[in-house]
Amino acid sequence: MARKALVAFAVLFCSVCIFLSATPYQIAFLKGNLADKLQAVEDAAVSSDNLFIVRAMDFAVACHDEIGDDAELDLLMERAARLIDLKVLPPDKRDTASQCLGRAFTDFSSREVRLAVLDRISTSLTPDAVELVNAFVAGRAQEEADNPEKDTMDALVEKSLHILKEGGNRVSFNILFIADLMGVWSGYRELLEDSFAPLASGAENEILKIADSAGVAQRMKILDIIGSNEKISKKIKGNVAEKLLLEEINSARDNRGVFSSKEDALLYVQSVSLAAECHWTRCAQSIADSFSIASKSYGWGLLDADSFCTLIADMVRVSCPDTGRFLSQYLGSLNKDMESGGDPEEAVVLSVIKALGGLGDKAAFDYLLYATYLDYPSDVTDAARLALAKLKW
Repeated sequence: MARKALVAFAVLFCSVCIFLSATPYQIAFLKGNLADKLQAVEDAAVSSDNLFIVRAMDFAVACHDEIGDDAELDLLMERAARLIDLKVLPPDKRDTASQCLGRAFTDFSSREVRLAVLDRISTSLTPDAVELVNAFVAGRAQEEADNPEKDTMDALVEKSLHILKEGGNRVSFNILFIADLMGVWSGYRELLEDSFAPLASGAENEILKIADSAGVAQRMKILDIIGSNEKISKKIKGNVAEKLLLEEINSARDNRGVFSSKEDALLYVQSVSLAAECHWTRCAQSIADSFSIASKSYGWGLLDADSFCTLIADMVRVSCPDTGRFLSQYLGSLNKDMESGGDPEEAVVLSVIKALGGLGDKAAFDYLLYATYLDYPSDVTDAARLALAKLKW
């Protein structure tokens, strides 16, 4: 008993000493009501007493552990979160403050408290803070994916996206990119894509890994997402397009020299288009060499005329020395078909002729000249004569 009394006396003595040396706002916080506590936190901020504000946050979190959500605690935590200056705190106290903010964000239900926490951590973003925001956004995205009729986008998510845009990591990119790929927050696609675009420069491998595990439809969407985003570098776009292009070519070679499906054929065309848009000449030879696969797939009905014409035009944009030769030979096959009474698609014939004119490869001379003597529509023969005039000698 004597020992307990001694300990109690020591605690009481320390408390009195602290109380006697305390500032007026510290005394007001200890003795006062909510209004006094709020004013005490503001006075501490005026005095740049950030250590006191840390203690106030710690007090609010500890009380919340005991009594749960409470309007008065919400006000106190929100005020402290908005007034604390993390940058001036010593490392150990900064860690304590960050832990309090993290607990407040995960444990408090108040939207205002959580917004105040996000506002504060955005000014001094740490790896732990990024992890906190990543977990929150991932949870909300999964909630939206599981319940598409429920709109989970709100001010908290929007603020989180802005934070990740400025200081996110590869995990952040994965979360946001996959959310976009899954159609989460489709009404806010521009905001979502604007948020992950700055993170893409360090996340090329993540995109490739996502593409590895994706089906054909999702791969097409990946190309659409990165292709339409001007903030993603041409290097990344070109590498992704080349990877998907080569995989489709290799798959077709194992499938009697044609694409496995119409969807695979369209993925190939889309990959070529993105490579051409990026002037990704590294895969120009592969595109030229695979033209026989594309033309055979067109003949088998796996590619429609419009898509095939798009492919031919894109081949010119990312050409190699063999491109003109392969297109010339294909025009030769079209000419033979026409000569033997066939009816090749006019749009396709025109595309090939215009492509040869654009390339200016003199290897096309005989094929173009022969086209002018066949019973093609006048649009085709006129285009052939124009292409002949563009050949480089």
